[in-house]
Amino acid sequence: MKYKKGHVFLEEGDLCFAAVYFVREGSVQIHSSKNLDLNETLGFSLSKKADKIIERHGYFGNDMMTEGESGDFFTAQYTVTALEDVVMGVLDLARIQSVIEARKQVKITMVDLKLIRILGAGTFGKVWLVQHNDTTETYALKIQNKKNIVDLNQTEGVIREKNIMTKLDHPFLIKMISYWKDTDKLYMCMKMYQGGELQTIIHTESRDGVPEWAAKFYAANILEGLSYMHERNIVYRDLKPANVLLDNEGYTVIVDFGFAKIIKDNKTFTFCGTPLYLSPEIITQKGHNAGADHWSWGVMLYEMIVGMTPFYDGTQDQMGLFKNIVKCNMAWPNDVDNFMSKSAQDLITRMLTVNPADRLGGFAGGDKDIKSHPFFESINWQDLLSKKVEVPFKPKVSDPLDGSNFDDYSKLEAKVKKEILVPLTGAEQKLFDDF
Repeated sequence: MKYKKGHVFLEEGDLCFAAVYFVREGSVQIHSSKNLDLNETLGFSLSKKADKIIERHGYFGNDMMTEGESGDFFTAQYTVTALEDVVMGVLDLARIQSVIEARKQVKITMVDLKLIRILGAGTFGKVWLVQHNDTTETYALKIQNKKNIVDLNQTEGVIREKNIMTKLDHPFLIKMISYWKDTDKLYMCMKMYQGGELQTIIHTESRDGVPEWAAKFYAANILEGLSYMHERNIVYRDLKPANVLLDNEGYTVIVDFGFAKIIKDNKTFTFCGTPLYLSPEIITQKGHNAGADHWSWGVMLYEMIVGMTPFYDGTQDQMGLFKNIVKCNMAWPNDVDNFMSKSAQDLITRMLTVNPADRLGGFAGGDKDIKSHPFFESINWQDLLSKKVEVPFKPKVSDPLDGSNFDDYSKLEAKVKKEILVPLTGAEQKLFDDF
């Protein structure tokens, strides 16, 4: 919310709504007529002789969450005034309680669900469209084979994926509903998105690529999801069109967090991802962080507008591809000015910068620097987040059981039913204790 200079958020001694305030832009002044020790809640003491200035990334009001006198109300211990025009994040007690309730896991197990059809298949397992027997609600159920996970030494990664997904709550990121395990398999039940892969929008039988205005919409969607993760120190590490779905309205949703990792202060050195979208620092194993996602995002933006990825010419082997990436050997189409704006070209150039320290998004402003680029001048980020923006394409979905926007895996479904499971040893089962 925006407030003008001089706005009084709290008045010492007055009864007010209990809320936490987060300073997004600007600064506020905290004053008290008495000496206060707020170290346990705000991290500082307040003297009646000296005021405290709270600037961007600071907060106040969380002391009200534990000492409310009558439900949602609280007697303010100090006065807070805006020193300039400010933008604040405001989270009142009722909203906090609603978030807590929303994050309580829905209790669903396999006996509650009916398998309808396979939506996708990977190394460790399958993703099924399922329907709840009682509510008829549909979900996407990821079923993974424990033995395959153990044999490929991916136990830690699968548990990390589950742990990260339980922390996510964003309209452009896949939503975990429930998870469980049995003797042979792991299960992750997620919200169902029926629009199919972004890959099928970019590449069709008749064309490759989408108009720049559509690419801008999808890129902005994806960037919002990445920003949410990056603010929480989560690096995704496998961004590509096949890992982005469309929801029923036509907005994007990032899925498959198999390579996602929490990286707080340092870098990580694991070689992972999909070759066409790998950043130079992952290939050279010099250590990477959120900048690797920014690179992949830049590759996707190029692909959406041009119709092909920037570093593969269709002839070289993987080593040749990697050499092109680490040297940023890419060529713009001869007629690029006919279908791509200068601002789009500039943004892609600044994203596909070999040194992550020089890459847009790698400076103090982080993802906000990307959002502020002239390419996104027409984007209203708040309207986008609220899903008030016109979508380029609305998927055709006939009913909740419609899986027609996904590939046909009917032959694989028959094989799955005949699958012979290899039992795990006691030691192998113990590897999944934290799932």
